[in-house]
Amino acid sequence: MDMVGIDAGNYPLRQGQLPAFNSACAFATMRAMTRALVERIEERLEGLGKTAEGASREAGLSRDFIRTLQRRPDTSPKADNLGALATVLGCSVDYLLGRSELLGTPPAAPPVGEVMLPIRANVGAGPWLAVEEISDEPIGWAPAHVIPEYAAWPQWLERVQGDSYNRFIPNSALVHVVDTQAMGYEARHDDVVVVVRSRAQGAFIERTLKQVALTPQGIELWPRSYNEKWSAPLKLTEDLRADEDASVQIVGKVLRAYIDMQSF
Repeated sequence: MDMVGIDAGNYPLRQGQLPAFNSACAFATMRAMTRALVERIEERLEGLGKTAEGASREAGLSRDFIRTLQRRPDTSPKADNLGALATVLGCSVDYLLGRSELLGTPPAAPPVGEVMLPIRANVGAGPWLAVEEISDEPIGWAPAHVIPEYAAWPQWLERVQGDSYNRFIPNSALVHVVDTQAMGYEARHDDVVVVVRSRAQGAFIERTLKQVALTPQGIELWPRSYNEKWSAPLKLTEDLRADEDASVQIVGKVLRAYIDMQSF
């Protein structure tokens, strides 16, 4: 969202004097702007036959992005989030903000079927992060096609770090992930997945890539590395029984990997 400038020339102040800040007026103005924004969004949703949740996901945002605006009129969305939403709604940011009555051109419209997906995390065996170090905010954005077969569920990117999966996916590559919890995923043999392990009652988190192996003893999650350090599987059932303080979740299924050839 563009910053609104205040012309200091409109305030004939004496030296050292500042105008009083009327917080009630400022919040009322923000609420009015958000209500106008929501009205424009709802108008475009109806015109395009989209749902609030579907448009939010298509824009690479949280599924509740539009609903949060609807419920909380004091919300001030970020400029890049509005730009992504405007692209999905086929209009300009100026139109959504009520600064233009013309739909205009969507900002930096990508090729058909392509959007900027968020890079939500780094993924790689080894580092255990304290929960307070982990943010819900994306660590970056990259152009990627939403994969149609999985368009009903959230998709995002993760950046590979380290060598725990370097037989197939090298360090610094991006993996394209779909939300397994949203889609009601059941583990399948040979699937590549994002696994989150926690310990100390969830105080520390490790996020890794693994390949699923279904065995008579249960589910095994294998690293695929040339480094002998990463040569043993995580035996899901046994590990959970052995350590009641640990938890293991498959949080994403890897659909594709994007490799920057300039890094070689």
